[in-house]
Amino acid sequence: MYEIDENDILIKSGTNTWNGTSREEKLLQVHNVESLYSVGNFGYISLFKVRQPFSRPRVNKIRLAGKQYNYTPGKSCRLFGHGASFQKHENVQLQFFPATIIDSALCNYELRNYTLCLSSVKGGRWTRDTCYGDKGGPIIQGGKSSVLIGIINTEKCGSNKGVISHIKVGSLEEELRAFSKNVNRITGLEFVSRSRR
Repeated sequence: MYEIDENDILIKSGTNTWNGTSREEKLLQVHNVESLYSVGNFGYISLFKVRQPFSRPRVNKIRLAGKQYNYTPGKSCRLFGHGASFQKHENVQLQFFPATIIDSALCNYELRNYTLCLSSVKGGRWTRDTCYGDKGGPIIQGGKSSVLIGIINTEKCGSNKGVISHIKVGSLEEELRAFSKNVNRITGLEFVSRSRR
């Protein structure tokens, strides 16, 4: 959200609920962006340094997959987003669906080392897919000690045939660490080197 122009950015945080007839926003906060770094040419993977903290009850910091993180084929993960369901408008409530990591060779390899290849096929049946509004959403692995392993990179509703190519966070560790160092390490980044077996 721009305050005055595109170089003066504010981020709004809080909770958003929808009861079918009206929207209710709670715990709203505004955060002034002091500096920002966009990774590579992706455009929607960025780090923001803000003046006001996000820390408060029920808001947890998540760890990031590092460059040595083990993206083991066959392991499960969850994709989160506000994307459209059944070609309808974007969802107000956050949605998620499970997927399985598969060999990157099975995906379009246009992102090279950044490619995270997932399958939404279970028991021979195609379950769910990303859609409009999901792009840029998180891909999470684990339970209480969750790890951000990827970023959703497609909005083609139902056209991926159960194989989805997204962005692998682990390949970005060096660039993210460099930015963290430039802002005096106050970003609080925590990288995970290996996934649990």
